[in-house]
Amino acid sequence: MSIARELPNIDELTALALARRDGRSTDILNKRYGLKKPEIFTLEEIGGDLNLTRERVRQIESRAIELSRQELENNERAKLLVELLHGYLNGVGNLRRDDLLAWDLKRVWGSNQKVEIFGNRLRFLSEVLDGPIVVSETVHSRAYWHNDVAAEKLALKLIQKLHSYRQLDFDSFLGTAASQFKVTEPLIINYLSVSKNFMVGPYGDLGSGNWLHVNPKTVRDKTYLILLKAGHPMHFEEIAKEVNAIGPGRRSAATVHNELIRDKRFILVKRGIYTIIPSAK
Repeated sequence: MSIARELPNIDELTALALARRDGRSTDILNKRYGLKKPEIFTLEEIGGDLNLTRERVRQIESRAIELSRQELENNERAKLLVELLHGYLNGVGNLRRDDLLAWDLKRVWGSNQKVEIFGNRLRFLSEVLDGPIVVSETVHSRAYWHNDVAAEKLALKLIQKLHSYRQLDFDSFLGTAASQFKVTEPLIINYLSVSKNFMVGPYGDLGSGNWLHVNPKTVRDKTYLILLKAGHPMHFEEIAKEVNAIGPGRRSAATVHNELIRDKRFILVKRGIYTIIPSAK
């Protein structure tokens, strides 16, 4: 990404957007968008603090946003900001995870603000200026920006394909997806990063959180992965150390030993030493 022109000052534009707002409206916008502190508050939380209903807070926020929009509608620096945001997104496939976008642009801007506040202000200004769309975080996905519905649909298709991919091999998935959707591998990874179920495993493997080697959840699965990666038999005490290194939580060597005994995927080689049965590899 290259931005050649002088960059608009995000802090100055934010201050201008809040200019001539009454104290209550400014307080609501600051809390709703995290303009002064990284934390973002819900309508209910703000209503509780101000002794207002959720709907009343929403009305005040909506009116304040409209006034901020009027404040900036003819501002050339604000127009440039929207242009730059679109240019950035165009250069990364029209979609980017929110925190990654904030880090990227903070480096370009050279801002002294905390990255969380810098990102919050960008989101606020984009909404005020009718800029690129910011999609809020959900149970399954992280917040992200986009300026093309087709790119968003493609990202969702790729995420769905990964989580239903039967081969459980990320390199295979990349090759298949790149060929099917006619996109580059870096772009695929950029799109997948939106999903909370796209993970890096304990040994650096990329893939779906449904895959054992990416997201082992039980002691038995962690033990299986450890032996699989080791490629040779291990003593249960050594395995326990590796299980605890993967985390979270700690398990005693005795607990790990009991799991080895109970699971048919493991066989005893000699006293205290186990391996994976051939059919389980």
